[in-house]
Amino acid sequence: DFDCMMFARNHLFTLELKSTKQKSISFDESVIKQHQIDKLTEANTYEGVISGFIMNFREPENKVYFIHIEDFLKYQNIAQNQIKEHTYSSKVNKSSIPIAICEEIGIEIKGFKPRTRWHYHLKDFIVEAINTYGKN
Repeated sequence: DFDCMMFARNHLFTLELKSTKQKSISFDESVIKQHQIDKLTEANTYEGVISGFIMNFREPENKVYFIHIEDFLKYQNIAQNQIKEHTYSSKVNKSSIPIAICEEIGIEIKGFKPRTRWHYHLKDFIVEAINTYGKN
């Protein structure tokens, strides 16, 4: 049902992984499928489960963000229904979620590249995600 599941500190993370060289990730069904959104939403209803997307923007510099499913759905609703009143300081794009919005609503997963492969600070991400979303 998910690209990845991770268990840490009594919480189950259900994750869909998205990666792009663009500055935004499209809502198009070929990129983010409706059943992925449905499964993340369903999993998020359970106690101790944190669901969302991990979005990797590879260009121009590698930036990775966790977007909680509820924050994603709220943004998608505002974007696709072109709701004028919202709290985002960045431009809302009706067909995709841009990196600027991910910076606003997401948790950045910091990483470094010693030589050839990226390494990420997952412990920091886990602590911040549990502190932010762990009490649902």
